[in-house]
Amino acid sequence: MKLQFEYSLDFEMARVKQTIAKRDWYKNFSYKLFFPDGFNLDSKNLSGLKKQIEKEFVPEKMKRLGKAINDYWLKNSELIDKFLKSVPYDVPDSLIVKLTRYGVGGSYWLPNNIIINVSCSSSAYRHFRTLMHEFVHLLIEKPVIQKNKLRHESKEALVDFIMTNNQYLKKMFKNYKIQKPFARYLPDKKLLANFNEFSF
Repeated sequence: MKLQFEYSLDFEMARVKQTIAKRDWYKNFSYKLFFPDGFNLDSKNLSGLKKQIEKEFVPEKMKRLGKAINDYWLKNSELIDKFLKSVPYDVPDSLIVKLTRYGVGGSYWLPNNIIINVSCSSSAYRHFRTLMHEFVHLLIEKPVIQKNKLRHESKEALVDFIMTNNQYLKKMFKNYKIQKPFARYLPDKKLLANFNEFSF
């Protein structure tokens, strides 16, 4: 499976506007968010937004980080292949990885888009870990999350459960930390039993 990295000024603009539009949702879950200098979740006047994003946009840095993340992907390709073979759901042929400086740490769009916020850390390894976390989200979104109508809290708890229990993901991320605010929302045992095929 190949990764295709993308980053652009247009996407940065859209990312900031989308984050502000979802202000109530983000506040509800107390997510840490990143914005261009001078803007925040409650910004009403976005007139200088484009200029500030242009000032902060450094494509060379995005390119370097994309390469570094891809290096971790290639380094772990054997474990990733084994993990994907253990997944009982459809797996996309490729992933589009959008790099941004803004919004929440990571997110995803079906069928194969993953968004990584590079402002969260200078560590390419941490970005790779975010990539895999969001990839698990993608894999289970339709067949598990939507099918069982799981709440956001349960969705995050389930992804953490897979990240810390799948034998291949555990080897890649020995020190993976679960999101404590969501830990108590893990789905019931009946649903978790469906994940025995995930090489636990």
